[in-house]
Amino acid sequence: MKRNKASDLRTAFDRSFAEPPPGEAEPTQAYLGIRVGGKAYAVALAEIGAVVADKKIAPLPSKASELLGVAGVRGDTVPVFSLAALLGVRGGEERPRWLLLATGGRAGFAFDALDGHLDVPLAQVTPLAAPRGFIHANAVLGGGARGIVNIASLMDHLERRAGSGTPKEQ
Repeated sequence: MKRNKASDLRTAFDRSFAEPPPGEAEPTQAYLGIRVGGKAYAVALAEIGAVVADKKIAPLPSKASELLGVAGVRGDTVPVFSLAALLGVRGGEERPRWLLLATGGRAGFAFDALDGHLDVPLAQVTPLAAPRGFIHANAVLGGGARGIVNIASLMDHLERRAGSGTPKEQ
């Protein structure tokens, strides 16, 4: 007996319900891969409000060596800090090209290079037993580890240090 295409499709459709469902995808966390002073880092996308390039940063006199100045972003003026200085990384560019704006737009963090979007399996994110400054975990990718920069802890640090003078999220 000759089978037709409709019969083959019907059989394949029916068989798909008899087979076990495909394995669930491993849960992942979305990060932005960045470079600071030649070192690879990651920042959770949930902590990033925006990423912009080539913003003019107007310098301000300050006792805080990591404060580069202020920049206009989306109609607001935000303080811009050197991520290299905050992380204690040497070799960062004096005027980094990229600016990461924290969620809520309260501050910007300048960094050297953008590596792109990273979907990291949760099993590959390893919390550090003892956080190293603002690095609380590592993301292991392709045999190498990237420190995960905790923007919330950076913001807390800057707000505590500045007292009530730092703009709060409205």
